Amino acid sequence: MSIKYPYTVSVLMPAYNAAEYIGEAIDSILEQTFKNFEFLIIDDGSTDSTADIIEQFNDTRIKLIRNEGNKGLIYSLNYGLDIAQGKYIARMDADDIAFNTRLEKQVEFLENNPDISILGTAFVFMGTSYEIHHPNYNDEIRIKLLDDVVFAHPTVMMRRDVINLNNIRYNADYTYIEDYRFWVEAAIKNVKMANLEEVLLQYRQHPNQVTSQRAQEQLETKQRIKLEYLSHYFGENLTSDELISVNRCFDIDLPSKILILDKLSKTNRRLNLFYKKCFDQYIDIIIYRNVPRDRFISLGELLRVIRNNVSLRFINVLLKINIKKLLR
Repeated sequence: MSIKYPYTVSVLMPAYNAAEYIGEAIDSILEQTFKNFEFLIIDDGSTDSTADIIEQFNDTRIKLIRNEGNKGLIYSLNYGLDIAQGKYIARMDADDIAFNTRLEKQVEFLENNPDISILGTAFVFMGTSYEIHHPNYNDEIRIKLLDDVVFAHPTVMMRRDVINLNNIRYNADYTYIEDYRFWVEAAIKNVKMANLEEVLLQYRQHPNQVTSQRAQEQLETKQRIKLEYLSHYFGENLTSDELISVNRCFDIDLPSKILILDKLSKTNRRLNLFYKKCFDQYIDIIIYRNVPRDRFISLGELLRVIRNNVSLRFINVLLKINIKKLLR
């Protein structure tokens, strides 16, 4: 590799009390078909045998960094970004298993697509055949971020130079869902992203995960991120109350919600903020979420929507919802 990049890839894996699973995670990286990488394992003050297990691996690519005490995931991730020497940085979690071609296929894609700087993959839940596939293309990803995460964090590979140039780091104000805020910041700074359709990681679920223990805090922070992202693009055209309502269900009556969504849609078309077709699909999903399953959309509601001169497509969506209910 060049002097600028001593390694093609820096694999970044924080670990805290991960003794039960970390051996499998390390093996899955060391057995990669792509060999030119450094493996940064940051032990965040573990009190179990995590560090001992890491030290048993006799591989010079492993660089064990020990935090002085438990500094938290966000500190460890940012420190890893600061010290990584690879052209690309690949995230990995201490309880997951990467397919052995993961690094090879991600490097190949990024080398062939220099405009893409953040790349994820599909994954499968360990011990099942249940796969998760996120949107593949940048236009789809930018819109999906308005509503949800777009990557499984331990599948991601990033261009180090682009992340550093744009000063993108994990933010401690968004604990427990810091990756979502990272992707949103990247999107706002016009960093292009993609996902490979291929499954390249086994994702482990267990009760000790943050996602299991901090679900309510995650949800509240996620709502805050969604509002901030939406406000970045539409804050000058919609009121704060309107923007808040976009991501809520049944907070106001359906015709009033339709008026807000129509305003959102027309603003997007006028300013060309998001790819129109995908953005309309996002709007449709919000409409479906705000229609009770146990009743039809009334004639009075339809007339209120029509009188307010909304786009014809909204009338069509509401009529389709009623037709589907009739056919059940």
